[in-house]
Amino acid sequence: MSAVIENEKGKVLEFFYALDEMIGGKFILADIKISKVLKCIADSETLYNLFAKSLVDFNFKQEFRDSVLDKKVNGALIALPEENEKIIAYVFHIFVEADNKKIDLQNFINEYFFNPDGYNFSYASFSRNMLLPFKKAIVESLDLSDIDSELAEDENVEGDGEENMEDEVRTGSENIKMLYAKLMVSLSDLYSAVLKENRIKMEQKEEVYIIVSALNEAIRIQNIKIINALIIPLEYVLKKNKNVRPYYNIVQDDLCEIYEAYQ
Repeated sequence: MSAVIENEKGKVLEFFYALDEMIGGKFILADIKISKVLKCIADSETLYNLFAKSLVDFNFKQEFRDSVLDKKVNGALIALPEENEKIIAYVFHIFVEADNKKIDLQNFINEYFFNPDGYNFSYASFSRNMLLPFKKAIVESLDLSDIDSELAEDENVEGDGEENMEDEVRTGSENIKMLYAKLMVSLSDLYSAVLKENRIKMEQKEEVYIIVSALNEAIRIQNIKIINALIIPLEYVLKKNKNVRPYYNIVQDDLCEIYEAYQ
């Protein structure tokens, strides 16, 4: 595993084990399976860094608009971006939004991957068109061409089974990591809103880009003091624009959740 941090092989295998449960499963408990995948990401520095890097400068709203098709291809109305980094950020964004209940996963699958033969067939289309490319992008990004054989050989990967998945509880440190990841997603949404806001001058958009880039770096190292310091100039630049204020408020809410998690 050439791109995996030393001593993290087991954590990375657990992630792929959890992802494969989603890929090969049915819709039942899919939301809990997403939480399990996100927990594995939060628990691994290798994966967390990969996902954090993929979100930098990623414009989800634009990428989502570009991905929606006029007619179905391979049973789907969504075609993922071509670049591995964008695929990782795109699907991760969907996972985080589903985990936060901002996206209803069942409605999302019905809308973009509908199959008249039943919901599990729709889920299979979702798996084929979104989850498999997501896994492939991560495998290639981490140079893990032999991951499937390693998973088959590994007999020590912990898996509770679907019947016990509802008992999964995140530790404090894992939860904080996911809150930081959530904040990064919200910043990505905010920056996307800033870019398409005509009332914001170009020099202000450039200022926001610099601040958001610095915030993403502070999030990567989980430095709450630097984040708090950078939020002040961000608010100053955006405070007069009512159109982007709701996105900024979400960033503030996410930051409050991080503060509360440290208590």
